[in-house]
Amino acid sequence: MAKPSMDDEIDLTELIQIFWQHRIKFIVMGLLGLILGLSFTYTHEPFFSTDFKFSLGHPIINDSILIGSTELQSKINDSELNKGKLPHYSFNNKTRIYTVKSNTAEIQGTVEPLIRTALANELNRIRTIAATVKGYSENQFIINADKSTIKFSNQDIANLNTDEVLDYLKISFSETKSIYPHPFKHGLIGVFIGLILGFVWMILTILIGKLNLNNPKR
Repeated sequence: MAKPSMDDEIDLTELIQIFWQHRIKFIVMGLLGLILGLSFTYTHEPFFSTDFKFSLGHPIINDSILIGSTELQSKINDSELNKGKLPHYSFNNKTRIYTVKSNTAEIQGTVEPLIRTALANELNRIRTIAATVKGYSENQFIINADKSTIKFSNQDIANLNTDEVLDYLKISFSETKSIYPHPFKHGLIGVFIGLILGFVWMILTILIGKLNLNNPKR
């Protein structure tokens, strides 16, 4: 089998020299890509994403009651039907984590009143229903430390104090992520695209140069 000649082998030094000769193209296109990337991210409407989760350790009222509340379900449904409307709410049923996307990084001031209002309204609805039914509700119970079951009467539920239940509510927020503006991300993407275009420019220049050599003007 014939061994490849030296002419067929890639000369790394020569390759580096070619790139160095065309370095201006890469610098120009890289800077242009950076400028376009930064212009894109800073001219875009501000857009932020925050995750949050709540817990309700009350012995009678649990997280599921709040998750299924009319206010929260209405927010989720409205967001699903209006994708471009902000703030946009979504819910991961597996992790029980909510995500809210908005045009402001200060989203806690919007979420906390929403959750507290949703819980208070749901409590009022449950209390109204419990007040109209006599006896025990078999669906309302807790398990104490020695694993015995404690049942609550509908009257107990009807007499729940809203403020006391709200004191059990804890809301945890993740760090707010900036989707726009994101200068590092979009600047890096712009530079990368610019370098690719610079490489294409270099290849075209080399090909055009070889064509001119092979077809000299008479």
